[in-house]
Amino acid sequence: DISSATVSMTIIGEVALDFPVMLDDVVLSRPGRTEFHVLTFKETLKADETLLVTDESTFSVPGRIDVAQPTLQTIYSLQPEVYPDRANFRPRIDDIAVAAFTLRFGAAVAAGDVLVVTA
Repeated sequence: DISSATVSMTIIGEVALDFPVMLDDVVLSRPGRTEFHVLTFKETLKADETLLVTDESTFSVPGRIDVAQPTLQTIYSLQPEVYPDRANFRPRIDDIAVAAFTLRFGAAVAAGDVLVVTA
């Protein structure tokens, strides 16, 4: 179980990095706010240490979102008595349709939180 990462690079105070620091293949922790412990060294001597970086300096780990019971129904399948010949057809290009699905969230969703769904 690896719970830390070491990044070695030259950093000059108040000078922006030429490229961002990116870590691949990271497994995120439980949903919620993240916390970091940061140490900087000059050669082999510890130059600075921040024991806890939180709040605006970090990010939130998203919870899992499961999509259950997805359906896509055309206006024809929603009104089979009006469109008996087309009611059983699958949606086609340019058909008006209604997408319905149930979302289950792995983290608490507070009142006022926003979920953006795009197509």
